[in-house]
Amino acid sequence: MMRLLVTSINKFLIFFRSLIFELIRLFLTVLFCFIGNFTFFMKLEYRYRLITLWSKLNIYFVKYICGVNYKVSGIENIGSDAVIVTSNHQSAWETLFFQILFSKQTWILKNDLLKIPFFGWGLRLLDPIAINRQNKLQALKFIIQKGTRKLANGWNIIYFPQGTRVEPNIKIKLSSGVFMLSKNSNFPILPVVHNAGVFWPKNSFLKYPGTIYIKIGKPICDITNVINSKKNLEDWMNENYSFFNNS
Repeated sequence: MMRLLVTSINKFLIFFRSLIFELIRLFLTVLFCFIGNFTFFMKLEYRYRLITLWSKLNIYFVKYICGVNYKVSGIENIGSDAVIVTSNHQSAWETLFFQILFSKQTWILKNDLLKIPFFGWGLRLLDPIAINRQNKLQALKFIIQKGTRKLANGWNIIYFPQGTRVEPNIKIKLSSGVFMLSKNSNFPILPVVHNAGVFWPKNSFLKYPGTIYIKIGKPICDITNVINSKKNLEDWMNENYSFFNNS
């Protein structure tokens, strides 16, 4: 479903509601960055539960202030064992919402994010898989090494194989790294596709009311051929994304 036509009247309301939300988000960010930097003495799981409350509050407020709702299908495909959650990437919204949808998790992200004062320091306390994108081969080796260890310890991995946020309606193309991780770790891929970028666009101040659709596919357990697996998942994501637009 695409967002409704924006008139001059509701554009003002969208701006006003977005402003209120962003002010609340700024307050929550400052608060949790301050709190998070004093959790270094806690076990990782307790630290994770506390710090990720920030994401849950953001999803709550953007829903009830800006009208950004969501509908999930395929939730029965989420099991109790660790998986590599593999999703398209359009918005900041899915990075927050996945912390509600899936149990304890870690993220693959660029190392530069850890250098941001306060925010990055708090993020480092969650022990993410931080990589240097300039050296792709070394980054892939590190993802496989640390990712396998995380999965074996019961942590889900959130993987966005597009590498960066991509505008809605651009055909989904994936990198092969997630398939290499699955093949080497023997942990399944859990495919997810959504249209969050329609309602919380990339680098946008405005948050548009409407319903984000999220579809969770069946786990992909056996990666024997990376090229074929990559094509099959791209086809599945693009087909289901097209269905969102026609809903």
